[in-house]
Amino acid sequence: MRFRKASCTARVAGTSSGTGNQLLLLCIGTYMSGFATGLIGTALTTTTGTNTIGTLAVGGSSAAYTVTTSTDLNVRIVAGSTILYKNGTDASGTWDVSMEAYLDPEATWTGQE
Repeated sequence: MRFRKASCTARVAGTSSGTGNQLLLLCIGTYMSGFATGLIGTALTTTTGTNTIGTLAVGGSSAAYTVTTSTDLNVRIVAGSTILYKNGTDASGTWDVSMEAYLDPEATWTGQE
């Protein structure tokens, strides 16, 4: 799967600032990064383990229903890997997170027909 941008909608405003008001987007497994639009000969990097692929600023005092988006992650997640998010130090804020994902153009579909 190729993951691009993520968005976050505040359900309950948080109270912390700095790193406390961000969500870490994590990949447990293997992913590839280094894709660049329009560049030929782009060097890809393969990373395995538990790693941060991006962050979402959620704003410690953001009102409910405030929406923020990430930068373009543009990472390829290898089959069997897991995507998740972890909040910073904020103990009171809650969020709904969604990510833009699609089958990578170089992938081979192995699901049902």
